[in-house]
Amino acid sequence: MAVAKGSQQPDNGSAKASRQQLNQTCNTDKYPASMHALTVLAVLLAAAAAVLAAPAPARPACKSPTQGMFYVSGPMADFSFCPGATSSRRFRRRSDHSTPLPPGRAGVGLVGIPYNDGRVLSNMQINPIFIGQPTAKDNMIEFYENIWGSEWAKMMTQYTATNSTGHKYVVNGYGTVKKPIFKASNVTDFLDKDIQTMFRNMVKSGEIKPKADSGSFYPIFFGRNVNISAPFSDLQGAERACANNGFCAYHGSVDISEISTNGVQFMYYSVQPDLSSPGCATKCGDKTPTENQMMVASHELAEALTDPDVGAGNDNANGWLDDRSGEIGDICNHIFGETVGRNGKVFPVQKLFNNRTLNCVDRLDPMKDIVIISVEIKPKKTFPFFEFVIKKTIV
Repeated sequence: MAVAKGSQQPDNGSAKASRQQLNQTCNTDKYPASMHALTVLAVLLAAAAAVLAAPAPARPACKSPTQGMFYVSGPMADFSFCPGATSSRRFRRRSDHSTPLPPGRAGVGLVGIPYNDGRVLSNMQINPIFIGQPTAKDNMIEFYENIWGSEWAKMMTQYTATNSTGHKYVVNGYGTVKKPIFKASNVTDFLDKDIQTMFRNMVKSGEIKPKADSGSFYPIFFGRNVNISAPFSDLQGAERACANNGFCAYHGSVDISEISTNGVQFMYYSVQPDLSSPGCATKCGDKTPTENQMMVASHELAEALTDPDVGAGNDNANGWLDDRSGEIGDICNHIFGETVGRNGKVFPVQKLFNNRTLNCVDRLDPMKDIVIISVEIKPKKTFPFFEFVIKKTIV
């Protein structure tokens, strides 16, 4: 997992003034020695707290495939693909993902989720794929066709990012949707490697063509009672769709660099079991299976957009990810919200983490995310010799 490369630097002027004030306090005869000691102790404690709150300075050599998983219940272990690696403490601390985490969870710290210098999917193109007969197929097509431009989608504009090379990934709440692909199948057992092989074959045949800017996203939906195994498990293992300790959905990436005709290295996808299946219906949300399906799909959509480079074999830097609490959907797992789509219909979504106000929301809060409009008058050499420049700042 990538970790933010730097932390906020203290203001030198403020620090110098604070030291002068402290020296004056310590040199005065108005305060006893015990007060001097308490003052020094308070300064030391504040410095220690700042160090603890700062992101880790280095990125691990490899990432855990448990990133991007939407868990049902049970402890979240770190099943690492790194040779000789041991389970990391940070994943053991993320315990039961079936219980909604409280808004503004302290685990992300006062500075919010860090940006780790990786890709963000600007201008995402959604390419839904349906295998067999998923129960909520028609609902999911309608959901994807109308989610762009909603208040829920636009709240992710705050995750626009510029990486260390100066490339800017712009998130504006809008994207495109391709016509769905339908594939007949009677297969009832799928490993993640089977899904990745299917994607590679679809690329080879020209059935799917990931965008050159790597902005394509392929959510794949399976029919009822199809057994799907997580990337790091097998069909008999505990990490199966809708099983105890299993998952409701996950997102990942597949390396297509050897077969791509336009230079795309990774294509991005999510795996969505049918939530009307036994187990899923009671563990993946507390509303109807169709509403749960849309909520879970929104979770994976948001995380694939803001942190696409997850999964085994993908060593690219992460996007927006907190090393302790996860991605922008994980922190608000199973917290229902709603949003109005382009067609005027209300759709269920999962609330996402607001990195400004440190809480879970389905839209930006106009009382907290204040937009300041300022007008500046600039002189010009030609008539009318001035112009108005409008600036918008979000605080």
